[in-house]
Amino acid sequence: MLKMDPKLATMSGKTDILKLIFTYWLGLLPYVHFEREAFLLPYMTRDFIKMKKNERKEAKSWAERAFLTFYIYFGQLANITMNPCLEHL
Repeated sequence: MLKMDPKLATMSGKTDILKLIFTYWLGLLPYVHFEREAFLLPYMTRDFIKMKKNERKEAKSWAERAFLTFYIYFGQLANITMNPCLEHL
């Protein structure tokens, strides 16, 4: 069995990030416990948005284009509404 170094911070995954965002929007964040110590939030800069839009143009399937469109707009909405949360964290 692999032993983890207790000095290292554990990173969150996609489900933890979605849980953080939705519990913040619903006002339930103070009541939710997270096992992780570090969060990598989908913070959208202008360059990152341009990169994702280029990926969307090059996408081969309809599903991939739809997912990237959702990701771009969801990330921008999360940026606008999550700034107080980020300052708090």
